[in-house]
Amino acid sequence: MGQRVYDEKVTIDENKTRMLYDERASRINRSDGISVNTSVLLGDQNPEYADEWDKKEKELILPYLDITASSSVIDIGCGVGRWAHTLMPLCRSYIGVDFSEGMINAASEYCKEYINEDRYFVVKAAQDFIVSHDKNQKADCFIIAGVLMYINDSELPVMIEKIAESASEHCTLFITDTVALDKRITLQEIYSQALKNNYSALYRTVEEYDELFGALETAGFECVSAGFFEKHNNEKEFSETDRYYRILKR
Repeated sequence: MGQRVYDEKVTIDENKTRMLYDERASRINRSDGISVNTSVLLGDQNPEYADEWDKKEKELILPYLDITASSSVIDIGCGVGRWAHTLMPLCRSYIGVDFSEGMINAASEYCKEYINEDRYFVVKAAQDFIVSHDKNQKADCFIIAGVLMYINDSELPVMIEKIAESASEHCTLFITDTVALDKRITLQEIYSQALKNNYSALYRTVEEYDELFGALETAGFECVSAGFFEKHNNEKEFSETDRYYRILKR
């Protein structure tokens, strides 16, 4: 039976999360399945909302990213290629990373017209990719969207430090996740009616992320914009959490 754990640091099973996203990827574009955006934005009950969410997020965030034809981008937790499809045509190089092979297969199909030797996808857990990434291949932009809530506390601080090491001298980070509004919440195998599946996630508070991202500030990054995204539907059932973003630059 699933649990909701408040104000405690507990561990979630990342393999089960991977299996959830593999299953969701298998249903993309099937007649009984889900759309590209809902596969990662988890809005099965209202696909129009997921599309609007994607549109509004990009309208707000894209101008901050300063993507040019010479930019190198690393997209951590790229999913089905939601950001890849927008950024690949604009940048010199792009690496999309996701632990779900199903999502990477879907992303490769969705973005096939833009893939080449400099723009491609990798099946790997976010923390494993960052720790092993060649630090001589610096990125001008990182997209880290909706992935930190699936990474356990034992691994996240090291991952954040390694991101700073992999960033170019002038780099932009876009980081967004669902956060707890009051106190930390961990979902452990909670059945989701919307997903028709069990779901696990670590909803940290904004203050917890403030502390974690101190390592980025020490590395020279400055937060230039942060806040909650505008709501596009009535989300009363999710009143304990909300989507928060940060843009950091150095």
